[in-house]
Amino acid sequence: MNTGVIFNIRYLLFNLLGLIAFCIRKVLFSLYHKLNKYNLIINKIAVCGRGITANIFFEEEYKMHDKVYLANYSKKDLNFIDYFKLLNKDIVIVANVSEEIPNILLFFFIKLTEVILSRPNYLAKRSKKDFSRKSFRLNLLGVRVRGLSNSTDINKYPCTLDNTGILSIYEAALFASKNNIKEIYLYGFEFYSNPYNKNSLLKNDFISTAQYEEHQADNFRLSNNLDYLASLFPNILFVDKSFNPYRFNSKNIKSRCYEQ
Repeated sequence: MNTGVIFNIRYLLFNLLGLIAFCIRKVLFSLYHKLNKYNLIINKIAVCGRGITANIFFEEEYKMHDKVYLANYSKKDLNFIDYFKLLNKDIVIVANVSEEIPNILLFFFIKLTEVILSRPNYLAKRSKKDFSRKSFRLNLLGVRVRGLSNSTDINKYPCTLDNTGILSIYEAALFASKNNIKEIYLYGFEFYSNPYNKNSLLKNDFISTAQYEEHQADNFRLSNNLDYLASLFPNILFVDKSFNPYRFNSKNIKSRCYEQ
């Protein structure tokens, strides 16, 4: 079948299913809010990467946060109990162009406020341009998918931060700045320096040993990008819970040391 036809069918199908998901979500949450007098006030923000220390959030500290950004999370990153720990929070999904998504049915019961693609907004829309969306799986969640805030060119900041996890932190920092929130907690941002992800071995994410080692060697560059990002938000304290051995220069990054 012609590639363009497949592209159009996928786009229409995923949008239709997304519309159905939107309606189901609307009904479930109107009932939930009515029964529980739900009125969330956001005071603490967490950003969760997929590294091993994401388990600190899900096992120990999930109760202290009101808004959570999930970077590139898929079904394999969340067990059944994890979904319950995301209830009564504002959740934002930030994804790359592969558009990995968590379990759609379980997310019907979670307050998903935004879905962000780690691309400028013009590439988050239906387009035939290079680097634009090809999957549209994120539309299945029934929430509008947008591109990065203040991004107009894939070759300019903030896209040059060049990592969906760091771009999640960027979006969280913008929200915190607008809402006078002074701290952001970071979980699971080892930047390939640890052999474990939240629920799996890091090397299982790659098709070859060479690709795995290439990403491990990228730790310094990505850590440096986070250092740069933090320097742009001097009024926010970034509490880094990761095992990342990098020594940050920014005084507003507070690294926490845990025994590995």
